Amino acid sequence: MAKFVIAGRADCPYYAKTELLADYLQKNLPDFRIHKITQRPEVWEDWLKDVCEKNKWSHKNSPIIWRELLDRGGKGLLLGGYNEFLEHAQLYYDVTSSMTTELMMVIAQENLGAHIQKEQEEEGLKTCINPLQVWITSEWIKREFVATLKNLTATGRQFGGILAAHSIATTLKYWYHGSPPGEIVSLGILSEGQFGIPKGIVFSMPVKFENGTWVVLTDLKDTEISEQIMTRMTSDLIQEKLVALGDKIHFQPYQSETELRKKDKRISLPITDDSQKEQVSDGFEGKTVES
Repeated sequence: MAKFVIAGRADCPYYAKTELLADYLQKNLPDFRIHKITQRPEVWEDWLKDVCEKNKWSHKNSPIIWRELLDRGGKGLLLGGYNEFLEHAQLYYDVTSSMTTELMMVIAQENLGAHIQKEQEEEGLKTCINPLQVWITSEWIKREFVATLKNLTATGRQFGGILAAHSIATTLKYWYHGSPPGEIVSLGILSEGQFGIPKGIVFSMPVKFENGTWVVLTDLKDTEISEQIMTRMTSDLIQEKLVALGDKIHFQPYQSETELRKKDKRISLPITDDSQKEQVSDGFEGKTVES
């Protein structure tokens, strides 16, 4: 499947023409998918510089188009700009664009207006959120916090609470804003049968965040898990669910047939013949040991 990301300055006429051609290809080709990114004119250059530095690309104009080798969030392969995309469409799909310059300018202004409106709506949503403010006095930081930190470091204890809080904050941030391009997030979700995991149990899977939701990345490579490990994990999770729902009283960790055979062998005791015990007893009965 061809998956392209098309990014450009919101008021760029060449981005407008590229976008229209990409929309046509996505509508008429079952295996062609696009993701669009627009930026305000005043932030476009800095955004483009960051993207190119992160991916080690060289590109200076709007738009920039790259092809993703995995689902969105995976490694990207730079295609180029406006001209390169038109050549790609002509070469691979025999499709060209006949949009006039006048129409390009009109759509570019519409794109800018739509981008500004979207930003305003997002800002409006943010105003509905009332963040919890936590005030920490400097005296506490200098004394109690430092002492506690030293104590934890000396004992080798893990900072589980801090790590859990960071994970929760990062997940909520990505859920709201979307995960960065190229970053894959591990998220515990209700299985729908992905990776052969039984439906209805919560399992940690690789995902991307976008548009206020997440998508499981099922086409990742080099992520195979052995059948034995998968069986053990899913079995324990199913048992935990049954215990939580009251359908099972006690949780019993999964044990393979090999482990059960070893356990049976360990608890097996040698059987002593009763007649042998009696003979041993009779042999010493009535004898006196002289010192």
